[in-house]
Amino acid sequence: ATVGDERSAVDNYRMIQEFFGRFPERKGNDFYIASESYGGHYIPHLAKTILNNNTDNAINFRGWLVGNPYVDPFSNDVTMMQTCYMHGLIAMPLYSLWEQSCLDRNNYDNDKCNQLMDKMMGVATEGINLYAVDYPECLEPDSNNNIPQSQKEEDSDEGEQRQAQEGAATNTVASTSTSTFVGKNGAVATTSKNSCQQKKRRMSSSQSKQLLNVTSITSPPFLPKEDMYHPCAETHFTIYLNRDDVKEALHVVDTGRYWSVCANNIDYSQEDSDK
Repeated sequence: ATVGDERSAVDNYRMIQEFFGRFPERKGNDFYIASESYGGHYIPHLAKTILNNNTDNAINFRGWLVGNPYVDPFSNDVTMMQTCYMHGLIAMPLYSLWEQSCLDRNNYDNDKCNQLMDKMMGVATEGINLYAVDYPECLEPDSNNNIPQSQKEEDSDEGEQRQAQEGAATNTVASTSTSTFVGKNGAVATTSKNSCQQKKRRMSSSQSKQLLNVTSITSPPFLPKEDMYHPCAETHFTIYLNRDDVKEALHVVDTGRYWSVCANNIDYSQEDSDK
């Protein structure tokens, strides 16, 4: 079944209620919610759900925060490409072709821009964490390599089959997909997204395979001294959550599936992501 922003808000609200039911001593604390990326959708919807239902003030809700939020597919894709180019991840000839056809919302060349974006993302994400281009890279083996091959094939097949069947009506989260926006002249255009594949591909470079288990990586100079950036945290976290003892402690029903950051078998409303 297709899920969307409304379902996510309801599920998260129920989780908050269950949390305070389990830990009533926390009810008096100020409660804030925050997120980034698609949290630009999750958090406002959740805040509205809390305000609409928290009539008895059981939740001491004080506010919400979003950082670098995804709110508009056009501006998101444009600024992402500009960021990659300014960091030297995309060559000027390729970037110039994209710049000529893809910066005007009202005259967006749909097919050409999607093809150019696919080329640029293929170059920019090779061995690079696009979500932390100013930070050190994790040079340990990708946690995706630990996923059973049968699971990879199952996720891939399910995602591709579902996309072929449902077309533009829905969007498989974090797999290759499209976002739709409407220009001022009413023209509808789509932009390409493949964040999950980017995430999985970024650890596949020859450099990352040769320079394994590096422990001398330091945090970037602009990070406060009291904070320590761990470039391999996502890899370690994924391995940790798939340990049998951790799944047992979390009361996870054993379905034989391997947990990963991206899931190709979840259909999320395309209409919601484009609002």
